[in-house]
Amino acid sequence: FSLGHQEESVAYLSWSTTDKEPFIELTSASRIMYVGAKESYAPSLIRTSESIPNFAESFYFEMKVTNCGHNGEIGIGLATRGAKTNRMPGWDEGTIGYHGDNGGIYHASGSAVEVTETFTTHDIVSCHVNRVQVDKLGFCNVIQFGKNGAAVGPLMYMLNEELHPAIGMHSEGASVETNLGEDAFAYKLRGTIMSH
Repeated sequence: FSLGHQEESVAYLSWSTTDKEPFIELTSASRIMYVGAKESYAPSLIRTSESIPNFAESFYFEMKVTNCGHNGEIGIGLATRGAKTNRMPGWDEGTIGYHGDNGGIYHASGSAVEVTETFTTHDIVSCHVNRVQVDKLGFCNVIQFGKNGAAVGPLMYMLNEELHPAIGMHSEGASVETNLGEDAFAYKLRGTIMSH
């Protein structure tokens, strides 16, 4: 199965200033920092204010790690509106995530379903979602993660979910720059493989 060469739908989303944990700080429209100290250390998630629009057959976003922090536990992924924000993406039902500290891909579980490449400071990681109509009533979200332009891990699936891009952090001093489509992406997509 391949994601194919579908046109990217233009859909500009923005990070929520309220739908997040207090240890996540949005310092600009695209810069996110973890501000928790060791004594108040807790996982924190931020998601976009709106879900990926239903009309978008394909959606892609990137995150450049500007500082991996003290342990590198940073995640990129997707979350439903009801998913907890005091958890990393992928640890709970309605979430999926790719984590930098161990290269784990998590889907509705605290245990990685796949372990692939780790990522750290200066890496650019991404999440690509294609919506595929399954029948008259529903669709399937086909998800591919990437690192520095190359696909990592297997294709993952989430059925009939309205998903929000999400970033999770659990590393003191961590910071990232995100791109939800408001700027040119560092990498272009070609099927399941991303290239310059």
